[in-house]
Amino acid sequence: MAVMETGENHAHAFPHGQLEGCLSTAAELVSLLEDEGAVLKSFDGDRLLQLLPRKEFLVNDLYRRLRTLESGGTGSGVAHGVSGEDRVAELKNLLKTIESLNGFNRIFIQQSLSHWRQFMAAVDHSGYGPRQGAAGTALLHKGFNFRGEA
Repeated sequence: MAVMETGENHAHAFPHGQLEGCLSTAAELVSLLEDEGAVLKSFDGDRLLQLLPRKEFLVNDLYRRLRTLESGGTGSGVAHGVSGEDRVAELKNLLKTIESLNGFNRIFIQQSLSHWRQFMAAVDHSGYGPRQGAAGTALLHKGFNFRGEA
């Protein structure tokens, strides 16, 4: 998301409270995405299901905070100058890290789903047993429907 830049003397002038809120939320999201990556690698489905509601909340909260920051929402004090520019640069770096970690996790999920689809295609072979007509085929596939959403 674009961060609003204003004026020549103050490269970045943002409400301090809003900027700090974005930084805090983004840092927490980075930590959660790192945890999510470790959970995905260990194939711990139960732990992944525990992380997902918090991830969804943080993504939505960060989006809302960034929109408020972008539109020049109110906050306590204004951050500008060198330290304000440093904080904005820190936020941009965190957003890039979030994008990178989430992209890695998405690719891991997609590759895992692809692997399991190929595995299921291999074991869903006539050499593994007789078919019992349409009813038998329906039972064979029940529970093996993978979706590619990440």
